Amino acid sequence: MEKYLSLAYLNLPTMKEPEIKIYHSWEVVNHETVIKNCDKSFFKYKGSGIPFEVLDYFNAKNFLAGQKREIMLKFNGHSYNAYIINNRSFRVQIRWFSNLGKIFSDLYPDTQHRPYPKLKFTKIQDNIFNLSFIPSESEIVQTESIDTDFNSETNEKEQQRYIKKLRKSRKTKEQLLNLLSKRQNQQDRTETYKGIRNKRDNESIAIIKYLRKFKCQLCGKSILKRDGTYYVEAAHIDPKCDKGKETLENILLLCPNHHKEFDLGKREIIYRDNHSLILKINGETFKISLIV
Repeated sequence: MEKYLSLAYLNLPTMKEPEIKIYHSWEVVNHETVIKNCDKSFFKYKGSGIPFEVLDYFNAKNFLAGQKREIMLKFNGHSYNAYIINNRSFRVQIRWFSNLGKIFSDLYPDTQHRPYPKLKFTKIQDNIFNLSFIPSESEIVQTESIDTDFNSETNEKEQQRYIKKLRKSRKTKEQLLNLLSKRQNQQDRTETYKGIRNKRDNESIAIIKYLRKFKCQLCGKSILKRDGTYYVEAAHIDPKCDKGKETLENILLLCPNHHKEFDLGKREIIYRDNHSLILKINGETFKISLIV
């Protein structure tokens, strides 16, 4: 199987590499995406100052002293009111209210000593922005090592039990997709291991493996085991620590080598929607279909 899937197959235009520009704690990726490097004051004051060079992105370059505009921030499927304001000291800021501030603080409670995450803004409309956190490198390593070292064998055994049931059930592809869709509302459970963390839905992962025929979505390979079954690993695009779910849009099936490279390598999402993903890992670009 070819490593690079055709762009024509995904019906996507050919895209140039984005030239990221850095202004203080902000990174301008393109006219649709900017990234804020969070710090202690970001969590404490529920907002951030916006450098002059980034004001165009928020349509705030000509703000007068005292001028304020309401905006909408979308995070994890919910909408939150926020605003952009020139605070009369000729400093433009983006601010949000306590409801969203509490969610951010709950996700990152130790703002004194931790490595800080990045917050990505994706413009949907002029006044509507989608938010997603990009964990620090140490968080990615820590989260994935806990999952693989402590729980991967347990997860694999549980998934294999579900896969055996799927084989016996002889369900059609449409029935499996239906079942997967219904399970999305059951994926907010937690488990305790050195604290509370979000629990994987192994039944949904088993269905996804079955539907995608146990093949790595980067190289097309799978591992044939001695018992005649196939082995492939599941990786979350949005990590489990950020409540990423076990859905076709958020789960990648990877061989062990590509899974480790995905977890530990330099990773960048160039393009993503519910049907396709363009992913760059250690300088190598992969174009992946997320549909079955």
